[in-house]
Amino acid sequence: FSLGRLYTLNDEYDRAIEAIDFALTCNNASPDSELILLKAFCLFMNESYEQAIKSCNEILADDNVQERVIPLLAECYVNTEDFEAAYSLLKQLLMNKPFPQEASVYLNFIRCCAELGHDDEALEYLKKASHFFPQNIRIQSLQALLQIAKGDMDDKAAAIGIHRLKE
Repeated sequence: FSLGRLYTLNDEYDRAIEAIDFALTCNNASPDSELILLKAFCLFMNESYEQAIKSCNEILADDNVQERVIPLLAECYVNTEDFEAAYSLLKQLLMNKPFPQEASVYLNFIRCCAELGHDDEALEYLKKASHFFPQNIRIQSLQALLQIAKGDMDDKAAAIGIHRLKE
């Protein structure tokens, strides 16, 4: 586990995965959720999203890591363009914990909303995100694009603008 962490710190994700797999083999009686989460992260960083999804799903029910697994799993789904699965996970997370620590949770949720045609919801969460993360450059960029698309339009028309921006 420690060796896997050290490799991760050096961005050597393939080597980290090997070390983690070895640790999991040695301790296969009761796999450690933290270890599987680290493996999922390394797989994500290597753009092995399908494998990362499998690892995340192994530990999704573990309350000790759930708040960290859900954003990672959702981002894997976004990268595989399974926006419906990502939307469901992020919606659940945002409803259970309305103030996530990471702006990426909001950004991924807004993208899922836009991809799925939930334009009003995308607009609502963009407003929330800009309130919680006023200095985030990606959120500021979305707001700027929205203002350009919005012009003198009302919020409903602006929501449609968000949907068009993804195109």
